[in-house]
Amino acid sequence: MNADNTRIIKVKAMTKKPEGGLNPGKEYTRNQVVESIEDTKNKNRWITCKFNKKEGDTTYWNPGEEIHVYRTDNDAFIRTDKNQTESDNLGELPDF
Repeated sequence: MNADNTRIIKVKAMTKKPEGGLNPGKEYTRNQVVESIEDTKNKNRWITCKFNKKEGDTTYWNPGEEIHVYRTDNDAFIRTDKNQTESDNLGELPDF
């Protein structure tokens, strides 16, 4: 988050593998997340996930809430709720 806790700087996300499962986490800027969600051609869907358990080499995640974009005249915010508040909010995700 930025200094005044209103903007997420970057997120860590995992993409789905074609054969199932998830690729290792990669960092994305908030602008990359906004562009991906708003890209109607690709219809990308971003959700939060929380660690569930690890068994051997396999890590299990619980899917969480869908991430939405709230856009104002001059900015865009990523949020897991539908509030029209000019700040980012991805719920209870930990900082990294």
